[in-house]
Amino acid sequence: MNDVPARCGVIGFPLAHTRSPELHRAFAERCRVAQVYDVFAVTADEFENFVRAFFADGGLGLNVTLPHKSRALELADSASGSAVRAGAANVLTRRADGTVHADNVDGVGFLNDLARLQFDPPGMNICVLGAGGAAGGVIAALLEADVKAIAVLNRHAERARSLVVRMDDERVAEFSGTEGAFDLLVNATSASLAGECPDFPDNVIKPGTLAYDLVYAEQPTAFMRRAERVGAHTCDGWGMLVEQAAETFRLWHGMRPDTGYVRRHFALRKDK
Repeated sequence: MNDVPARCGVIGFPLAHTRSPELHRAFAERCRVAQVYDVFAVTADEFENFVRAFFADGGLGLNVTLPHKSRALELADSASGSAVRAGAANVLTRRADGTVHADNVDGVGFLNDLARLQFDPPGMNICVLGAGGAAGGVIAALLEADVKAIAVLNRHAERARSLVVRMDDERVAEFSGTEGAFDLLVNATSASLAGECPDFPDNVIKPGTLAYDLVYAEQPTAFMRRAERVGAHTCDGWGMLVEQAAETFRLWHGMRPDTGYVRRHFALRKDK
């Protein structure tokens, strides 16, 4: 293990729910990497000054969560294609030359967890609830996975329309209500953080539909409970978080840890 620990952390507001520190501690221990990983509850007004000071003081990396993902992309000196297409960044990394690079690992984390669930996206019809940075990251990854079509459903139609335009792919369209049932329904809103369920019609679900909530919790979310009542299989975002953390660790340290070990030892619920 190196003697000088790399300074990393997660930044967002609020952050009482985050499990990222224990994941990164486990990865660092198993990979024998010296890393300090802290939690930074920082408001929108404080975000820019904090990030600049963190990296100027030698910090290596930050995971970025709500409500700062769009601003993180704007602050970075460079960005990956996944971050640009999503319109948001959830990883910031200081490079050797001192510049800050933005990435979005929502997509890779999501697809890796779908693989764990043995859900194969190619050719599938998908509905994504939400139109923020998480939705953009997931949609960009699904397009690369060769899905058939993606419908975007958001309570603010203009935001859904803006996301569709940014994706610039004929397979992505605003939800019309005439599509019928979907193979995959993704909750990319923040409703579950408040214990709420985003609105969606029951007929988007059929037997065999997977309803996936990007939020993770110790109990099934309101979205998962409603989706299950109308016949869907359900999953929360715990596995996605683990995969995102592993990809972030790889970006920062050049090695990808074993995610199976972490899922087994840090399960949220007995059924995980």
